[in-house]
Amino acid sequence: MLKPFKTYDQQADLLINRGLENSSIKPQLIQRLQAVGYYRLSGYFYPFRRTATVNGKRIKLNIFRTGARLKTVWNYYLFDRRLRFLIMDAIERVEIVFRVCVAYEWAKAVGVSNPQSLKGSFAKKYRNRSQTERLKLFQANYDRSLEDFAFHFREDKKVARVEDLPVWVFVQFSTFGNLHNLYKDGLPLNLRQTIAQLFGFPDEAFFSSLMALLVAARNICAHHGRLWNRKWKYDAQNQIHPQRFRLTDIAKDSADPCWDSALPGNFNKEKTAFLLTALHVLLKYAANTSQWDVRLMKLLQDSSPSVGIEAEMGFPQNWREHPLWK
Repeated sequence: MLKPFKTYDQQADLLINRGLENSSIKPQLIQRLQAVGYYRLSGYFYPFRRTATVNGKRIKLNIFRTGARLKTVWNYYLFDRRLRFLIMDAIERVEIVFRVCVAYEWAKAVGVSNPQSLKGSFAKKYRNRSQTERLKLFQANYDRSLEDFAFHFREDKKVARVEDLPVWVFVQFSTFGNLHNLYKDGLPLNLRQTIAQLFGFPDEAFFSSLMALLVAARNICAHHGRLWNRKWKYDAQNQIHPQRFRLTDIAKDSADPCWDSALPGNFNKEKTAFLLTALHVLLKYAANTSQWDVRLMKLLQDSSPSVGIEAEMGFPQNWREHPLWK
């Protein structure tokens, strides 16, 4: 069904008619719509919509609850924006150290410097794929890179193929997701275990699942997606696309009971609090002097638009005393 075009003025009227405060806020509402767009802002209006039961199913109505205010909605948007900056900062630190570890431990394990010489070290699952398929994404990034070191190898050293680069250069021509796939499917188990243990995780499969979670979160942040109250699961009842990831699938169960979401007082894997906890733990190795956790606490204290926001994010009561945070 095609929807007719609506001007900013008409969009504002629509929200006001649905119960958003009163017409006195219309000029400011139009400014907000011009700044971020109706579609993006609507995600932050969602918690303020009334619910009803239709045919035994709870649904959201296109009417706001009493007391829905533009200021509160906008504060949620600003909080989420600042939270994304913090999450991206943490992911960047972890990703860079992960790249270093993959390159260093990989080359160290076989004693040679370039991927072409490391073919035999690839795990069988990765080795079964054609070399073209395996390397084409790395090659494409190398060919179009404008970094000085890319020019140096392409033009000064005449290195045309990405597999002829030193490993520590090779891994730079990859997205975080492609690098994780190389780690997960390409490196042998003993090497993956070594890298996981460097981050403090004896359970390699669980560590790998956390890296997949960070890849997914990074992509959401990069596209300015809503994070603070995101529900990270596939909803079969509402027929959300089946290829959407589930946080519970990405973050597999760990042997460490601290990560068991079924235990009282632990973190629900379907909520953003679990992601923040994973970043906090990973940063103990990747950037243990960053004070990232202090900045997160300050954000929660100073910018929270709701006294219940921590619970909405999935933090249990007294979470600051949990072993993973304490």
